[in-house]
Amino acid sequence: LKLHNKVAARDAFKFASECAFDKAIQEDAFFNYAKLSFDVNKDISQFEKYSEMYPSNDKAKEINTYMSIAYLTNKDYASAIDIMHKVENPTDDVLDNLQKANMLRAVQLMNNGGYRSAMAYLNEAINIGGNKAITNLCNYYLAECYYRNNQFERAIEIQNSLATSSQFKRTAEYEFLFYNLGYSYFKQNDFQSATRMFDNYISTLPSKGSIDKDARLRLADSY
Repeated sequence: LKLHNKVAARDAFKFASECAFDKAIQEDAFFNYAKLSFDVNKDISQFEKYSEMYPSNDKAKEINTYMSIAYLTNKDYASAIDIMHKVENPTDDVLDNLQKANMLRAVQLMNNGGYRSAMAYLNEAINIGGNKAITNLCNYYLAECYYRNNQFERAIEIQNSLATSSQFKRTAEYEFLFYNLGYSYFKQNDFQSATRMFDNYISTLPSKGSIDKDARLRLADSY
């Protein structure tokens, strides 16, 4: 390990973990073997075996952190969230990853039409806070979920709040905010506000193909 040969170190720790002369060394060797299996091949199965063999160990927090990173890497955000919820006294890094995982899981659900299911993950990410940029994005997606569930007033409330955020103005999503607001007002039959929002979107931003044409059509409808 000191020579940075993780493959050889992993194999040596594995061999040591199979020897029962000293139980303490055997357990420590297995834990190091599990960590190196993850470092070399992103294999988390050895952590699971370690936890089964040594259920009363004091390394649960470290194991759960390793496993959550592996799940995040594999885009299994639901499993990552479940694991991170088990981490006692989570560090700021764990909370940051938990916030990201909740947002990414919500996006997965939204992409499959699961807007109602996505809301719980978005709200948890917002409550965690931490990363303001991610919090803003979660609010942006949450407004979309409210819109899709015909809760237009809630969508408008969030969208108007984001419109005043100097940080959100620097994101790629900001340019679509007024387009979304236009639709939210349109669904409320507030055509005067919808006109203002669609006109704002069209007049201040470059053409965006089909979305630009749709905005012009809805602007005409509002008039």
